[in-house]
Amino acid sequence: IPVAIGGTDIDGKTLINELSYVILENYKIAKTNNTKFHLLCSDDMPSDIIKSAFDGVRNGNNSICFMSDKKIIESLKKMGEEHADAVNYHVVGCYECGGQGELTCSCNAKINIPKALEVALNKGYDMNTGKLIGLPHDKEFSSFDELYEEFSRQAHYFCECAIKLTNAYEEHYKDFHSAPVMSATYTSALEKGGDLYCDYTAKYNNSSLNAIGLATVVDSLMSIKKLVFDDKKLTLNELCDILKNNWENNEDLRLSVKNKFPKFGTGNVEADSLAQKTVDMIYEAVGGKPNAKGGIFRLGLFSIDWRHWLGSKTAASADGRFSGETLSQNTSATFGADTNGITGHLLSVAKIDASKTPNGTIVDIDLHSSATKGDEGLNALVATLKTYFNMGGFAVHYNVLDTKVLKEAKLD
Repeated sequence: IPVAIGGTDIDGKTLINELSYVILENYKIAKTNNTKFHLLCSDDMPSDIIKSAFDGVRNGNNSICFMSDKKIIESLKKMGEEHADAVNYHVVGCYECGGQGELTCSCNAKINIPKALEVALNKGYDMNTGKLIGLPHDKEFSSFDELYEEFSRQAHYFCECAIKLTNAYEEHYKDFHSAPVMSATYTSALEKGGDLYCDYTAKYNNSSLNAIGLATVVDSLMSIKKLVFDDKKLTLNELCDILKNNWENNEDLRLSVKNKFPKFGTGNVEADSLAQKTVDMIYEAVGGKPNAKGGIFRLGLFSIDWRHWLGSKTAASADGRFSGETLSQNTSATFGADTNGITGHLLSVAKIDASKTPNGTIVDIDLHSSATKGDEGLNALVATLKTYFNMGGFAVHYNVLDTKVLKEAKLD
Protein backbone atom coordinates (compact mmCIF):
# COMPACT_ATOMS: atom_id res chain seq x y z
CA ILE A 1 0.00 0.00 0.00
CA PRO A 2 1.79 3.17 -1.14
CA VAL A 3 1.76 6.39 0.89
CA ALA A 4 3.50 9.49 -0.50
CA ILE A 5 4.39 12.91 0.89
CA GLY A 6 6.13 15.81 -0.78
CA GLY A 7 6.13 16.79 -4.41
CA THR A 8 5.46 20.29 -5.72
CA ASP A 9 2.55 22.51 -6.69
CA ILE A 10 1.88 23.98 -10.13
CA ASP A 11 4.44 26.72 -9.42
CA GLY A 12 7.16 24.24 -8.47
CA LYS A 13 7.07 24.90 -4.71
CA THR A 14 7.35 22.06 -2.21
CA LEU A 15 4.13 20.65 -0.74
CA ILE A 16 5.84 19.59 2.49
CA ASN A 17 3.91 21.02 5.44
CA GLU A 18 3.38 20.37 9.15
CA LEU A 19 1.22 17.33 8.48
CA SER A 20 3.99 15.78 6.36
CA TYR A 21 6.26 15.63 9.41
CA VAL A 22 3.49 14.07 11.52
CA ILE A 23 2.81 11.39 8.91
CA LEU A 24 6.49 10.50 8.57
CA GLU A 25 7.12 10.35 12.32
CA ASN A 26 4.11 8.10 12.89
CA TYR A 27 5.14 5.86 10.01
CA LYS A 28 8.54 5.42 11.65
CA ILE A 29 6.90 4.50 14.95
CA ALA A 30 4.27 2.16 13.49
CA LYS A 31 6.81 -0.08 11.70
CA THR A 32 4.16 -1.54 9.40
CA ASN A 33 5.10 -4.44 7.14
CA ASN A 34 2.71 -3.71 4.26
CA THR A 35 3.19 0.01 3.55
CA LYS A 36 5.54 1.51 0.98
CA PHE A 37 6.44 5.08 1.94
CA HIS A 38 7.49 7.51 -0.80
CA LEU A 39 9.31 10.76 -0.18
CA LEU A 40 8.81 12.87 -3.33
CA CYS A 41 11.94 15.01 -3.26
CA SER A 42 12.12 18.47 -4.83
CA ASP A 43 14.93 21.02 -4.96
CA ASP A 44 13.39 23.12 -2.19
CA MET A 45 12.34 20.26 0.09
CA PRO A 46 13.55 20.98 3.66
CA SER A 47 16.67 18.97 4.44
CA ASP A 48 15.45 18.11 7.92
CA ILE A 49 12.61 15.92 6.61
CA ILE A 50 15.05 14.07 4.33
CA LYS A 51 17.31 13.53 7.34
CA SER A 52 14.34 12.30 9.35
CA ALA A 53 13.49 9.80 6.62
CA PHE A 54 17.07 8.54 6.49
CA ASP A 55 17.11 8.25 10.26
CA GLY A 56 14.10 5.98 9.85
CA VAL A 57 15.87 3.90 7.21
CA ARG A 58 18.96 3.32 9.36
CA ASN A 59 16.70 2.29 12.25
CA GLY A 60 14.71 -0.33 10.39
CA ASN A 61 12.21 1.56 8.17
CA ASN A 62 13.67 0.12 4.98
CA SER A 63 10.46 0.57 2.97
CA ILE A 64 11.05 4.31 2.54
CA CYS A 65 11.66 5.08 -1.14
CA PHE A 66 13.16 8.39 -2.27
CA MET A 67 11.84 9.66 -5.62
CA SER A 68 12.77 12.68 -7.73
CA ASP A 69 9.77 14.94 -8.21
CA LYS A 70 11.53 16.72 -11.09
CA LYS A 71 12.36 13.52 -13.00
CA ILE A 72 8.87 12.07 -12.52
CA ILE A 73 7.26 15.20 -13.95
CA GLU A 74 9.77 15.30 -16.81
CA SER A 75 9.07 11.66 -17.74
CA LEU A 76 5.28 12.15 -17.71
CA LYS A 77 5.50 15.28 -19.84
CA LYS A 78 7.77 13.43 -22.27
CA MET A 79 4.82 11.07 -22.84
CA GLY A 80 2.67 14.03 -23.81
CA GLU A 81 0.86 14.70 -20.54
CA GLU A 82 -0.07 18.29 -19.79
CA HIS A 83 2.11 20.10 -17.25
CA ALA A 84 -0.70 20.49 -14.71
CA ASP A 85 -1.51 16.77 -14.93
CA ALA A 86 2.14 15.73 -14.70
CA VAL A 87 2.69 17.89 -11.60
CA ASN A 88 -0.37 16.43 -9.88
CA TYR A 89 0.82 12.84 -10.29
CA HIS A 90 0.08 9.87 -8.06
CA VAL A 91 2.16 6.83 -7.05
CA VAL A 92 0.26 3.61 -7.75
CA GLY A 93 2.70 0.96 -6.53
CA CYS A 94 6.31 0.67 -5.49
CA TYR A 95 7.80 3.05 -8.08
CA GLU A 96 5.17 3.76 -10.75
CA CYS A 97 3.69 7.23 -11.17
CA GLY A 98 0.79 8.44 -13.28
CA GLY A 99 -0.42 11.92 -14.06
CA GLN A 100 -3.77 13.37 -13.06
CA GLY A 101 -6.44 11.72 -15.20
CA GLU A 102 -4.25 8.76 -16.15
CA LEU A 103 -5.47 5.21 -15.56
CA THR A 104 -2.07 3.95 -14.54
CA CYS A 105 -1.30 0.28 -15.12
CA SER A 106 1.59 -0.91 -13.01
CA CYS A 107 2.99 -3.44 -15.47
CA ASN A 108 1.17 -5.14 -18.33
CA ALA A 109 4.12 -7.17 -19.63
CA LYS A 110 7.74 -8.00 -18.87
CA ILE A 111 10.68 -8.16 -21.25
CA ASN A 112 13.60 -10.46 -20.42
CA ILE A 113 16.57 -8.53 -21.85
CA PRO A 114 19.23 -11.22 -21.13
CA LYS A 115 17.01 -13.73 -22.95
CA ALA A 116 17.20 -11.54 -26.06
CA LEU A 117 21.00 -11.80 -25.92
CA GLU A 118 20.73 -15.56 -25.37
CA VAL A 119 18.72 -16.10 -28.55
CA ALA A 120 20.97 -13.70 -30.49
CA LEU A 121 23.92 -15.94 -29.56
CA ASN A 122 21.98 -19.15 -30.34
CA LYS A 123 20.51 -18.45 -33.80
CA GLY A 124 17.12 -17.46 -32.32
CA TYR A 125 16.75 -20.60 -30.20
CA ASP A 126 16.32 -21.09 -26.46
CA MET A 127 19.57 -22.58 -25.09
CA ASN A 128 17.72 -24.67 -22.49
CA THR A 129 14.80 -26.07 -24.48
CA GLY A 130 16.07 -25.88 -28.05
CA LYS A 131 12.83 -24.21 -29.12
CA LEU A 132 12.73 -21.32 -31.57
CA ILE A 133 11.55 -18.34 -29.51
CA GLY A 134 13.33 -15.49 -31.27
CA LEU A 135 14.04 -14.53 -34.86
CA PRO A 136 15.99 -17.29 -36.66
CA HIS A 137 19.31 -16.35 -38.24
CA ASP A 138 22.53 -17.96 -39.44
CA LYS A 139 24.85 -15.02 -38.87
CA GLU A 140 28.50 -15.26 -37.86
CA PHE A 141 29.68 -12.17 -36.01
CA SER A 142 33.05 -10.70 -36.94
CA SER A 143 32.75 -7.78 -34.52
CA PHE A 144 31.08 -6.85 -31.26
CA ASP A 145 28.99 -4.22 -33.06
CA GLU A 146 27.53 -6.90 -35.32
CA LEU A 147 26.59 -9.01 -32.30
CA TYR A 148 25.01 -6.01 -30.57
CA GLU A 149 22.99 -5.25 -33.70
CA GLU A 150 21.54 -8.78 -33.63
CA PHE A 151 20.87 -8.51 -29.89
CA SER A 152 19.00 -5.26 -30.61
CA ARG A 153 16.96 -6.97 -33.34
CA GLN A 154 15.94 -9.78 -31.00
CA ALA A 155 15.14 -7.33 -28.17
CA HIS A 156 12.92 -5.31 -30.53
CA TYR A 157 11.15 -8.54 -31.49
CA PHE A 158 10.55 -9.38 -27.82
CA CYS A 159 9.12 -5.89 -27.30
CA GLU A 160 6.86 -6.26 -30.33
CA CYS A 161 5.57 -9.57 -28.95
CA ALA A 162 4.92 -8.00 -25.53
CA ILE A 163 3.03 -5.11 -27.12
CA LYS A 164 0.98 -7.46 -29.28
CA LEU A 165 0.09 -9.65 -26.29
CA THR A 166 -0.83 -6.66 -24.12
CA ASN A 167 -3.08 -5.24 -26.83
CA ALA A 168 -4.77 -8.64 -27.24
CA TYR A 169 -5.68 -8.59 -23.55
CA GLU A 170 -6.63 -4.95 -23.23
CA GLU A 171 -8.95 -4.78 -26.22
CA HIS A 172 -11.14 -7.29 -24.35
CA TYR A 173 -11.28 -5.39 -21.04
CA LYS A 174 -14.89 -4.51 -21.79
CA ASP A 175 -15.82 -8.20 -21.86
CA PHE A 176 -14.85 -9.02 -18.29
CA HIS A 177 -14.18 -5.89 -16.23
CA SER A 178 -15.85 -2.62 -15.34
CA ALA A 179 -15.27 -0.02 -12.63
CA PRO A 180 -18.37 2.22 -12.29
CA VAL A 181 -17.51 3.63 -8.86
CA MET A 182 -13.89 4.33 -9.78
CA SER A 183 -15.03 5.83 -13.09
CA ALA A 184 -17.16 8.30 -11.15
CA THR A 185 -13.97 9.78 -9.67
CA TYR A 186 -12.50 10.62 -13.11
CA THR A 187 -13.62 13.90 -14.68
CA SER A 188 -12.96 12.60 -18.18
CA ALA A 189 -15.13 9.52 -17.59
CA LEU A 190 -18.01 11.67 -16.35
CA GLU A 191 -17.65 14.05 -19.30
CA LYS A 192 -17.60 11.16 -21.78
CA GLY A 193 -20.32 9.21 -19.98
CA GLY A 194 -18.46 5.93 -20.02
CA ASP A 195 -16.56 3.38 -17.95
CA LEU A 196 -12.78 3.60 -17.56
CA TYR A 197 -12.23 0.00 -18.64
CA CYS A 198 -15.21 -0.77 -20.87
CA ASP A 199 -15.06 2.52 -22.77
CA TYR A 200 -11.46 3.70 -22.21
CA THR A 201 -12.60 7.06 -20.88
CA ALA A 202 -9.52 8.03 -18.86
CA LYS A 203 -7.70 11.13 -20.10
CA TYR A 204 -4.54 9.04 -20.52
CA ASN A 205 -5.11 5.35 -21.30
CA ASN A 206 -1.52 4.14 -21.19
CA SER A 207 0.01 0.67 -20.83
CA SER A 208 3.29 -0.26 -19.16
CA LEU A 209 6.09 -2.65 -20.13
CA ASN A 210 9.04 -3.43 -17.86
CA ALA A 211 12.46 -4.43 -19.18
CA ILE A 212 14.20 -6.72 -16.69
CA GLY A 213 17.82 -7.78 -16.18
CA LEU A 214 19.70 -4.67 -17.30
CA ALA A 215 22.92 -5.25 -15.35
CA THR A 216 22.93 -8.95 -16.24
CA VAL A 217 22.84 -8.22 -19.95
CA VAL A 218 25.32 -5.32 -19.78
CA ASP A 219 27.85 -7.38 -17.79
CA SER A 220 27.35 -10.27 -20.21
CA LEU A 221 27.97 -8.05 -23.22
CA MET A 222 31.08 -6.62 -21.57
CA SER A 223 32.40 -10.14 -20.94
CA ILE A 224 31.73 -11.25 -24.51
CA LYS A 225 33.46 -8.16 -25.85
CA LYS A 226 36.55 -8.78 -23.73
CA LEU A 227 36.80 -12.58 -24.06
CA VAL A 228 35.92 -12.93 -27.73
CA PHE A 229 36.58 -9.69 -29.56
CA ASP A 230 39.24 -7.83 -27.55
CA ASP A 231 41.43 -10.49 -25.92
CA LYS A 232 40.41 -13.29 -28.34
CA LYS A 233 40.70 -15.94 -25.62
CA LEU A 234 37.65 -17.78 -26.96
CA THR A 235 35.65 -17.91 -30.15
CA LEU A 236 32.00 -17.01 -29.86
CA ASN A 237 31.03 -20.61 -30.63
CA GLU A 238 33.28 -21.86 -27.83
CA LEU A 239 31.73 -19.42 -25.39
CA CYS A 240 28.22 -20.44 -26.46
CA ASP A 241 29.09 -24.10 -25.83
CA ILE A 242 30.33 -23.18 -22.34
CA LEU A 243 27.05 -21.38 -21.61
CA LYS A 244 24.94 -24.26 -22.96
CA ASN A 245 26.86 -26.56 -20.59
CA ASN A 246 26.27 -24.17 -17.67
CA TRP A 247 29.99 -23.40 -17.15
CA GLU A 248 30.73 -27.08 -16.47
CA ASN A 249 34.50 -27.70 -16.18
CA ASN A 250 35.10 -23.94 -16.60
CA GLU A 251 34.82 -22.74 -13.02
CA ASP A 252 38.10 -20.83 -13.07
CA LEU A 253 36.98 -18.91 -16.15
CA ARG A 254 33.55 -18.27 -14.63
CA LEU A 255 35.02 -16.88 -11.42
CA SER A 256 37.45 -14.71 -13.37
CA VAL A 257 34.59 -13.29 -15.44
CA LYS A 258 32.39 -12.80 -12.39
CA ASN A 259 34.97 -11.20 -10.14
CA LYS A 260 37.53 -9.45 -12.36
CA PHE A 261 35.77 -8.22 -15.50
CA PRO A 262 34.29 -4.70 -15.87
CA LYS A 263 30.78 -4.37 -14.46
CA PHE A 264 27.85 -1.98 -14.55
CA GLY A 265 27.36 -0.28 -11.20
CA THR A 266 31.04 0.48 -10.58
CA GLY A 267 31.29 3.74 -12.51
CA ASN A 268 33.03 1.99 -15.42
CA VAL A 269 32.63 4.35 -18.37
CA GLU A 270 32.34 1.67 -21.05
CA ALA A 271 29.81 -0.42 -19.12
CA ASP A 272 27.76 2.66 -18.26
CA SER A 273 27.72 3.75 -21.90
CA LEU A 274 26.53 0.29 -22.92
CA ALA A 275 23.73 0.40 -20.33
CA GLN A 276 22.63 3.80 -21.59
CA LYS A 277 22.69 2.55 -25.18
CA THR A 278 20.65 -0.53 -24.25
CA VAL A 279 17.96 1.46 -22.41
CA ASP A 280 17.72 3.87 -25.35
CA MET A 281 17.31 0.89 -27.66
CA ILE A 282 14.50 -0.64 -25.58
CA TYR A 283 12.83 2.76 -25.30
CA GLU A 284 12.88 3.07 -29.07
CA ALA A 285 10.96 -0.21 -29.27
CA VAL A 286 8.44 0.59 -26.52
CA GLY A 287 8.14 4.25 -25.57
CA GLY A 288 5.21 6.04 -27.17
CA LYS A 289 4.00 3.09 -29.23
CA PRO A 290 0.16 3.13 -29.57
CA ASN A 291 -1.89 0.67 -27.54
CA ALA A 292 -5.38 -0.80 -28.00
CA LYS A 293 -7.02 1.74 -25.67
CA GLY A 294 -6.13 4.91 -27.54
CA GLY A 295 -3.11 5.56 -25.34
CA ILE A 296 0.58 4.70 -25.57
CA PHE A 297 3.09 2.30 -24.03
CA ARG A 298 5.41 3.49 -21.27
CA LEU A 299 8.68 1.82 -20.31
CA GLY A 300 9.84 0.83 -16.84
CA LEU A 301 13.04 -0.79 -15.56
CA PHE A 302 12.02 -2.23 -12.20
CA SER A 303 11.94 -5.97 -11.67
CA ILE A 304 10.78 -6.74 -8.11
CA ASP A 305 10.42 -10.56 -7.76
CA TRP A 306 9.79 -11.19 -11.47
CA ARG A 307 13.57 -11.44 -11.90
CA HIS A 308 13.47 -14.81 -10.11
CA TRP A 309 11.06 -16.63 -12.41
CA LEU A 310 12.49 -14.95 -15.51
CA GLY A 311 15.94 -16.04 -14.36
CA SER A 312 14.69 -19.60 -13.88
CA LYS A 313 13.88 -19.68 -17.61
CA THR A 314 17.20 -18.17 -18.71
CA ALA A 315 20.31 -20.17 -19.60
CA ALA A 316 23.74 -19.41 -18.16
CA SER A 317 24.94 -15.95 -19.12
CA ALA A 318 28.37 -14.63 -20.02
CA ASP A 319 28.65 -12.57 -16.82
CA GLY A 320 29.32 -15.74 -14.82
CA ARG A 321 25.70 -16.39 -13.86
CA PHE A 322 24.54 -20.03 -13.74
CA SER A 323 21.49 -21.25 -15.63
CA GLY A 324 18.30 -20.65 -13.66
CA GLU A 325 19.79 -18.10 -11.27
CA THR A 326 18.01 -14.81 -10.71
CA LEU A 327 18.56 -11.87 -13.03
CA SER A 328 19.84 -8.52 -11.76
CA GLN A 329 17.45 -6.46 -9.66
CA ASN A 330 15.81 -3.28 -10.97
CA THR A 331 18.56 -0.98 -12.37
CA SER A 332 21.01 -2.08 -9.70
CA ALA A 333 24.36 -3.76 -10.23
CA THR A 334 24.39 -7.55 -10.20
CA PHE A 335 24.74 -8.88 -6.66
CA GLY A 336 28.25 -8.37 -5.35
CA ALA A 337 29.36 -6.35 -8.38
CA ASP A 338 29.08 -2.89 -6.81
CA THR A 339 32.70 -3.04 -5.70
CA ASN A 340 33.25 0.73 -5.93
CA GLY A 341 30.63 1.40 -3.29
CA ILE A 342 27.64 3.71 -3.34
CA THR A 343 29.43 6.40 -5.38
CA GLY A 344 30.26 4.17 -8.33
CA HIS A 345 26.84 2.53 -8.14
CA LEU A 346 24.88 5.79 -8.33
CA LEU A 347 27.19 7.28 -10.97
CA SER A 348 26.46 4.31 -13.23
CA VAL A 349 22.68 4.37 -12.86
CA ALA A 350 22.55 8.16 -13.26
CA LYS A 351 23.87 7.73 -16.82
CA ILE A 352 20.51 6.22 -17.83
CA ASP A 353 18.05 8.76 -19.24
CA ALA A 354 15.27 8.17 -16.71
CA SER A 355 12.91 10.52 -18.56
CA LYS A 356 12.46 7.59 -20.95
CA THR A 357 11.25 5.29 -18.17
CA PRO A 358 8.09 6.88 -16.72
CA ASN A 359 6.97 3.53 -15.32
CA GLY A 360 9.87 3.63 -12.87
CA THR A 361 13.66 3.34 -12.64
CA ILE A 362 14.83 2.35 -9.18
CA VAL A 363 18.31 1.55 -7.86
CA ASP A 364 18.82 -0.37 -4.61
CA ILE A 365 21.69 0.65 -2.37
CA ASP A 366 22.83 -1.71 0.40
CA LEU A 367 24.90 -0.24 3.21
CA HIS A 368 26.37 -1.66 6.38
CA SER A 369 25.01 0.00 9.51
CA SER A 370 28.50 1.20 10.46
CA ALA A 371 28.53 3.53 7.41
CA THR A 372 25.40 5.38 8.53
CA LYS A 373 26.11 6.08 12.19
CA GLY A 374 26.02 9.53 13.76
CA ASP A 375 25.61 12.93 12.15
CA GLU A 376 28.42 12.19 9.71
CA GLY A 377 26.66 9.10 8.41
CA LEU A 378 23.33 10.90 8.15
CA ASN A 379 24.83 13.84 6.27
CA ALA A 380 26.59 11.46 3.88
CA LEU A 381 23.29 9.75 3.05
CA VAL A 382 21.61 13.09 2.31
CA ALA A 383 24.56 14.17 0.14
CA THR A 384 24.46 10.99 -1.97
CA LEU A 385 20.72 11.36 -2.54
CA LYS A 386 20.87 15.01 -3.58
CA THR A 387 23.83 14.38 -5.87
CA TYR A 388 22.08 11.44 -7.53
CA PHE A 389 18.92 13.46 -8.16
CA ASN A 390 20.95 16.42 -9.46
CA MET A 391 22.50 14.02 -11.97
CA GLY A 392 19.07 12.95 -13.22
CA GLY A 393 18.25 9.93 -11.05
CA PHE A 394 14.62 8.76 -10.83
CA ALA A 395 14.36 6.88 -7.53
CA VAL A 396 16.58 5.15 -4.99
CA HIS A 397 15.92 2.68 -2.23
CA TYR A 398 18.45 2.43 0.62
CA ASN A 399 18.81 -0.71 2.72
CA VAL A 400 20.87 -0.50 5.89
CA LEU A 401 21.96 -3.98 6.93
CA ASP A 402 23.75 -5.43 9.92
CA THR A 403 25.67 -8.71 9.84
CA LYS A 404 24.53 -9.79 13.32
CA VAL A 405 20.85 -9.15 12.55
CA LEU A 406 21.06 -10.98 9.20
CA LYS A 407 22.66 -14.03 10.83
CA GLU A 408 19.97 -14.11 13.49
CA ALA A 409 17.27 -13.78 10.83
CA LYS A 410 18.78 -16.72 8.92
CA LEU A 411 18.65 -18.87 12.10
CA ASP A 412 15.01 -17.91 12.70
